[in-house]
Amino acid sequence: YSTVLKFLPLLDDLDRAIATYEELKPLAKNFEKSLKNLGLEKIDTSEGAEFNPELHDAVMSEGDGTKETIAETLRPGYLYEGEVIRPAMVKIKLM
Repeated sequence: YSTVLKFLPLLDDLDRAIATYEELKPLAKNFEKSLKNLGLEKIDTSEGAEFNPELHDAVMSEGDGTKETIAETLRPGYLYEGEVIRPAMVKIKLM
């Protein structure tokens, strides 16, 4: 568990590189599959997904409604063997 935590900054860097350079996009699916085989997977932070305080850490919000949905991912979160090891940092939209 503690070893996996040490790799999270490297995963963050890799995510930024994949988002920046189109030619790395095919690498993302293979990489996520490999991580899943090791018991590590990203927390869903797709735009419009329902905010869950057990999985997400909201650091910004916009809107004035009561329903909380994810507007933007600021830092991915991860589950290790089904348990949260780092919540996803997100911006939420109140609808």
